[in-house]
Amino acid sequence: MVHADKTLMRAVLDNLLRNAWKYSTNVAIAQIRLGRRATPDGLEYFVSDNGVGFDMERVQELFEPFRLLHNESEYQGVGAGLSTVRAILIRHGGGIRAESRPGVETRFSFTLNAR
Repeated sequence: MVHADKTLMRAVLDNLLRNAWKYSTNVAIAQIRLGRRATPDGLEYFVSDNGVGFDMERVQELFEPFRLLHNESEYQGVGAGLSTVRAILIRHGGGIRAESRPGVETRFSFTLNAR
């Protein structure tokens, strides 16, 4: 159980899960996971997939509004989802980070300020 705004957390999960589906469409057997794990700082939640991924050299661009790392003709979107997710998580005292090994795993891990 977490203490958070239900509507905003629904937006976080909706964005992360939709991205996982979107960027896994060209994979024969898509694997999307939602989970949590204990860290020294508390619980960390994650959404991961085995889709196309992204270049880690551009990871900070992911969270900038209207910034797309993939060709618009391949994947629809305007680049607002992850910046919205980040803003919501910061509002809840947490944060988000992304890691990717293209074609192997992309993982978005996030935290909330636990009470």
